[in-house]
Amino acid sequence: DGRHAVELSTGRRYDVVFLDLKMPRMNGIDAARAILATAAATRPVLIMLTTFDEPAVIHAAVDAGVAAFFSKATEPEVLARCVDDLLAGRSTRIVPEHQVPTLTPREAEVIRLLCSGLATKEIAAELGIAPETAKDYIGRVYAKLGVNDRVSAANAARWLGWVVLDEIRVTGQTDQDA
Repeated sequence: DGRHAVELSTGRRYDVVFLDLKMPRMNGIDAARAILATAAATRPVLIMLTTFDEPAVIHAAVDAGVAAFFSKATEPEVLARCVDDLLAGRSTRIVPEHQVPTLTPREAEVIRLLCSGLATKEIAAELGIAPETAKDYIGRVYAKLGVNDRVSAANAARWLGWVVLDEIRVTGQTDQDA
């Protein structure tokens, strides 16, 4: 159960922890948060095995620190290969392929600029488009990612590997500045 998983991880070092989403006494998302809070120094790779694959569930799991999300029907060889990739640093996040949205080239440019801290007007100027058009692109990106603010969009873009942390500059800008 979830509480038992947290108890087992406290004071021990594990490279990988497998969790189910639905567990007695504490669900997998809450267990993931608790495990990472108690094992901050060792930071195990958390993998969720479940029958749920809805985008909201996947995003909640990723927000809790889960690195990979697999169906319980995943072939053991596929799971082992993905665990090896995670542990070797060849991948930082693994999600079901059908859950990764596809962006147009322009939407990809917009999310990259948004993640670098540019305001909507600055994105428009950079791309040579009207601010209203930039807002439309931002809205489409938000819809595809299932988010409604810049921080969530940036987190999702990083999680999906569309931008890397080195590309993002901190400006202290808020959504109201956009």
